[in-house]
Order: sequence, then structure tokens, then C-alpha cells
Amino acid sequence: MSKSKKVALADAKSARESGIFFPLPLCVLQSPEFVLLSAYGVKLLIDLLSQWRLNNNGYLSPSWALMQARGWKSKATLAKALKELESADWIIRTRQGGRNRASLYAVSFQRIDDHHRGKPLDVAATRSPPSYWRKTMPPLIKIANPTPPSGAIDERLPQQVGQKLAA
Repeated sequence: MSKSKKVALADAKSARESGIFFPLPLCVLQSPEFVLLSAYGVKLLIDLLSQWRLNNNGYLSPSWALMQARGWKSKATLAKALKELESADWIIRTRQGGRNRASLYAVSFQRIDDHHRGKPLDVAATRSPPSYWRKTMPPLIKIANPTPPSGAIDERLPQQVGQKLAA
């Protein structure tokens, strides 16, 4: 790493609180899907992210004991928020809970991590984020020159655009 990058990294570290942090991508925060979440849905997502470490996506637990310590007052509200996040594909159930066993979840905008020894999940690990939460396509990159290099009009363009380009 060059000296200027080291200095920039040191400056960035000194400009924020110390400790572990979760990088919440702007594409998530600025998405129409995120805007549609209820306040409780956003709170639960943040509370689940507070459990995240570098290698435990898939092992996030919204158990009542943990969430009550995070300020949740109602099991019914927690259940509604959990249902909202799961139905909108913000979180993925990675292990079905049951008697004396909590359900575990992963956020879908991070990859699902490998299984911890002795703690298998019901889903496989992923190499990249599943991004199931995306219901709309990301913005398309505008191409500066829509005409193919050969000079021919691209057949996929609407007829009117093709006529404007030829003129």
C-alpha cells in the first residue's frame, strides 16, 4: 500500500467511531424497496445487523431475548417486522427454528457465510450477495455512443431512434 493510501486509511479511521462497523451500501439505502419498509422493519434490520461480524451472515437471530434487550416491547410487533423483512426478501431464513432452537437469518445484501463447525444451516453458503430484495433493476449506465463500432444501426433500438441516428 502506498504512503498516501496509508495516510488516507488512517484519516478515515480517525474520523469515525472505533470498533466494528457494518457497511450498509448506498444502493440499499437509496432503493425504492428500502423506502417502502416500515419503521419497525428498518429497526429490526438494523438490530439484526448489530449482530453481524465478518463471517456470520446466516447466523443472525431475532430471538425475543436478544431483541428485548435491544428495546423491543412487543412480541407481536417483532413478529410483524420479521414477516415484513422476510416477505420482502431483505432477510433469508437460513435455519428453521423449533423447540429450544432459534431460527437464524441472513441479510440478502451480503453473501451467506460458510457454516460454522457443528452448526449447519439449511441453505448453502454463497459467493456473492443473493440480493433477493431487489425488485427493480439497478439504473442502467448510459452509453455515450449508442451506434455499434461497425457503424450499423443497432437492431434493438426502436425504429424512431434508428432514424434519428441515421439522419
